[in-house]
Amino acid sequence: MKQAMAGLELHREERSETCPQHGEFTARNYSFGGKDYGWSTCPKCSDERRETEAKLEAQRHRDAVIAQLIEKADIPVRFKTKTLDNFEVSDEDQRIGLAVAQSYVADFPANLQGGRCLVLCGTTGRGKTHLGCGIARAVAATGRKVRYTTGRDLIRALRDTWRRDSATTETELLTQFRALDLLVLDEIGIQFGSDAERVQLFDVINARYGAQRPTLVISNLDLAGLRESLGERVLDRLRENDGRMLVFKGESWRAK
Repeated sequence: MKQAMAGLELHREERSETCPQHGEFTARNYSFGGKDYGWSTCPKCSDERRETEAKLEAQRHRDAVIAQLIEKADIPVRFKTKTLDNFEVSDEDQRIGLAVAQSYVADFPANLQGGRCLVLCGTTGRGKTHLGCGIARAVAATGRKVRYTTGRDLIRALRDTWRRDSATTETELLTQFRALDLLVLDEIGIQFGSDAERVQLFDVINARYGAQRPTLVISNLDLAGLRESLGERVLDRLRENDGRMLVFKGESWRAK
């Protein structure tokens, strides 16, 4: 078939071809202005390629979003490669700890909905921070907003908002912490320990409690020390609605 277009000719040819996968189809060849565009391929194969490319592009986008969420979790450099999969178990205490961490991640949609918290406390060098960072990374990998920080850094960040040149107010920062799907608070009990600091920690945990957002607390203190450091009200909020508290005992992992 020939058709005049602004002094040029569009030429189209058709022929029957067979696709090994989809069977017979009509192939077309166009030429215009002396340029031959070649014979068309199986339309079903073309649709499948486009669908595959679209899925790959969507996966690349998801991977980029997840990578960004993990980066924004602020996991310390030392623990960036620490996951629940590479946590080494050397005794029953750590086996239970790993099982609790894995269960917390697996049940995170329900934990998020119920604002269910987790406390890892007790003897130093037992891998509590490894587990906490592993949980943070795994939860972020599901598309959730997660943040890791220490008690000292949290208080420092809140106090930095008091400066006249601060771009963020204390209320705005509290709102940011409250909005996170999971907040990991490590090294609780190492902060200065003043009443004002206890109030600031309470404000953050209480804000998340009110918004029904889970908080993961990590401390080298035992239960009595944690109660003294945080106060009974905070512990009650952390343990409410079936919140779990795991107390590690035994010899330091790093001492072996």
